Amino acid sequence: MTVLITLHGAFLNASSMQPISQAVARYLPISRQGHLELPGHGRRPWDADTTLTIEDLARDVLEQLKFKNVEQKLENSILVGESTGALVLAAAAALIGARPLAGLFGEPPLSNGYGMRQVRLSLERQNTDISSAMQNVFGWRTNENRDFSYLFTDPKYLSLIIHGLQRTSNNAVPVHSVIEQHEIDAIPSHRNLLTCAMEGCGHRVLQNKRQYWALMLKSVLMAYYSGEWRRTKIPYS
Repeated sequence: MTVLITLHGAFLNASSMQPISQAVARYLPISRQGHLELPGHGRRPWDADTTLTIEDLARDVLEQLKFKNVEQKLENSILVGESTGALVLAAAAALIGARPLAGLFGEPPLSNGYGMRQVRLSLERQNTDISSAMQNVFGWRTNENRDFSYLFTDPKYLSLIIHGLQRTSNNAVPVHSVIEQHEIDAIPSHRNLLTCAMEGCGHRVLQNKRQYWALMLKSVLMAYYSGEWRRTKIPYS
């Protein structure tokens, strides 16, 4: 039984992951789906006095999985996360040493640096409890430099990092990519890691090209044990 577990990005909710989850379920034999939500998003309550880290959010994910009675099925799961949700799912699997079948991670912020400038400015302008909480998660309230790439440096399971190559915003791409090329280049090569970049796409590259990524995930899973995978840039627009 293969379980599809999804987690959205900041200021979205579980329903925002439906397009990519439907695409994955079209190509893979998914028997059950678990659509999770970050605290304070969608139907989830929020304690405004709580200060959270990525690891705190990961523990929250594990509690949600227990509630949905799917935590024990992580070994037979496919993780699909977007943005902050991608970081949190990767951290959750690492916390309990789980080895899912695969992780499809769309634009996980690898640091809180220059690539995240548009996100940081947006959070500062919103001035809400949730935006303040997310600033804490990324270390901006205390002006810390934070590196999240450690979540992908030694993956224990097949991990695909998907990112866009559009690094300025425009009408067609309102939110540019949050990942800088040097951040991708700094991640050590690993047989379980495949990174894919797409021209003309920004932060929502996972959703915008969902059929493409779902089919790629199927192909990679089918061939996974036939040899080592190396990272590549896909010239697709």
